[in-house]
Amino acid sequence: MTFAAFAEAIDPIYAVCVSNPSNTPRDKMAWLASLSDISITRLTYFVDWGNTALKRALPPAAQQYRFEDSELLASTEALGLDPQSSNDTCQAAELLATRNAWVCAIQHYCHQSAIADRPEALAKDVLDDYVRLTSYWTGHPVIEKEVQRYVAGQLLARMDDFPNQDDRAEIANKPLVRDAQVIYAHPEPWSPQQEAERQAKTETIGYWLEKFQADNRRWSSEFEVNIWTAENDIELAGRKVKGLQALIEAQRSLIRHLEGVTRTNKRRAAQGKDKATPGRPKQSPERQAIAHRFTAQWVQSLMVLLEVKSCAELEAMVAASSQRNWRRWLNGEAIPTRNSLAALEATKIVQGRYKGTTLKDMNTTPTHNEMAMLIRLTGSVPGGRIE
Repeated sequence: MTFAAFAEAIDPIYAVCVSNPSNTPRDKMAWLASLSDISITRLTYFVDWGNTALKRALPPAAQQYRFEDSELLASTEALGLDPQSSNDTCQAAELLATRNAWVCAIQHYCHQSAIADRPEALAKDVLDDYVRLTSYWTGHPVIEKEVQRYVAGQLLARMDDFPNQDDRAEIANKPLVRDAQVIYAHPEPWSPQQEAERQAKTETIGYWLEKFQADNRRWSSEFEVNIWTAENDIELAGRKVKGLQALIEAQRSLIRHLEGVTRTNKRRAAQGKDKATPGRPKQSPERQAIAHRFTAQWVQSLMVLLEVKSCAELEAMVAASSQRNWRRWLNGEAIPTRNSLAALEATKIVQGRYKGTTLKDMNTTPTHNEMAMLIRLTGSVPGGRIE
């Protein structure tokens, strides 16, 4: 449903409540004194819907709206109405509630569609309405038309009281006479102590950080809110990536160190200098044969994906690779080392339809990660060749 159809059918009705925090309503002086207190809201506007059937179809958050008079001040001014008029403020509350209800219904519909895994694109006219109402809602044609109709009705109501044409012309050129006024209280000036405390805060960096952040968050549309949220998410993800990269480098450094220790222990064990240390158990020839078989299968799968028929063509397709290694791996003469696979991990395809794709992201059989795990579990066997 477009916003125009929704606004035509929703039929907003409102009520205005005057707060009276005093427990002695008969004491007029106490009641008037409470109105001058800035911490107490004087008028509250409630907007409900006369169309019961359409109201039941709205999400719970859009069933009724409640606005404090201070909340409506900026919206009333943006609509070109007088925020000091109770009638104008009521009109602003109706239009704002209608806009909020429609936007809430669209967002609820999209959210439910995503949960049900049946996302559906909004119609172009509905999408245009959504963009306008979430960025510059007071400029929407339906809103502008309603404001013009309201102002014209107010003017006609005044002119009906003056049958003389000259009087009507004079009235038409004068501003509207406000029968009801909304009174906004103004805070009292700060005391010297409060001013001194504020001045002391301005000398700290925390005060300015909070002020600048608050200024930056004075958005005019929901799109700016989404941009700010996305930028925060990107910044957080960047910090996580840096932390993970540091962790990866630390683990790689540990692996290199332990590989050196392992080689030293094996050499000592072979020389008979450290008979008491059993060292790392040697892998069986069966594992070596399995590694040869799947290495050849991996190279063959890569050649099929890249549509090459020789190891020389494969070398030309994969950056920083060796034809000799590809040939020996394909013929089952050798298997790659963990360092060889790690060096190829970020290597990219330089030609063909997979150009720019890293080798580890190629959909080979077995995959690059499976090959890395196989080589790690295979180890070495005397007489075997690992490259």
